[in-house]
Amino acid sequence: MTDEILISVGILMLIENFISIIILWRCTRLLFQIRILSLNLAMSDFLTGFFLAFPNTLLYEKTHCDLKKYPGYLFINVSLLIVTMMNLDRCLVFAFAMRYYSFITNKFINGMCLLAWLFGLFLTYGMFYGSDAFFGFSCELMAYSSKNAVNTTFRCVILGIVVINVGFFGYLLINIRKRLLQIHSEKTRNSVKTQHRIVRKILPIIALFLAAFFPFMTIFTFPIFNETSKLWKNMYTCMASMVLLNSACNPVFYVWRFSEPRYHMKRLLCFWNKAMVEHIDRKYNRQTASYDIQAVYARTE
Repeated sequence: MTDEILISVGILMLIENFISIIILWRCTRLLFQIRILSLNLAMSDFLTGFFLAFPNTLLYEKTHCDLKKYPGYLFINVSLLIVTMMNLDRCLVFAFAMRYYSFITNKFINGMCLLAWLFGLFLTYGMFYGSDAFFGFSCELMAYSSKNAVNTTFRCVILGIVVINVGFFGYLLINIRKRLLQIHSEKTRNSVKTQHRIVRKILPIIALFLAAFFPFMTIFTFPIFNETSKLWKNMYTCMASMVLLNSACNPVFYVWRFSEPRYHMKRLLCFWNKAMVEHIDRKYNRQTASYDIQAVYARTE
């Protein structure tokens, strides 16, 4: 991919995810797990765009080292781990029901997000490890980096995480259908339908990420064609583009799929029109009212 394409995509991702971070920060009614995980996903995508916006040709000509692959794939790996946590979180809701809230707390989610960023560093270092390089930091271009036991193992670990997510994805789809068919209590049915709506909203994020990441990590870990052939280069470019496209699409899904982020987005777009903002506020308040006013008339004799 040329610098012109990478810089354009990087700038787009910067703008989209910067707006998404502002919106998600204001979403105090959103489930704390979804809000924290979505914020971390937006931050990792924002930083991916930031490093994409640096001209790769200029950096390589000056340093003779492919520097961008480390920060770039650090944040992509963090995105993978955050999406994995989203998947696992929803699976735990189905597995443990109300007991889930006794151990999944705000503090626990924040701690897991911090761990995801640290583990992302570890994964990125390992997937590009060069046995003959200084401290293992390879300067080879990412597409042509030499393989050894260490980086192949780490790439297999990342591919394994992707496969686990495919399993989580299938579990969620099966459980949604099974729970809705088995439940008879209206109160319990409403609770499951609420969880169903939440899962349904995050499924496009997960599905798109897996569709983009799985083919790329497969051919990157186990190339089936000669790496110098034109076919390999075209496949590699296509798969890598899908991974980057995913980071550009994420904000659309987690802003427009949830009602509160969508509400804040509308307010942000209409900030210049006070009357329109007030109309958006009134409409949203009516839609999210959690009570019904019932008037009881007593007949006096």
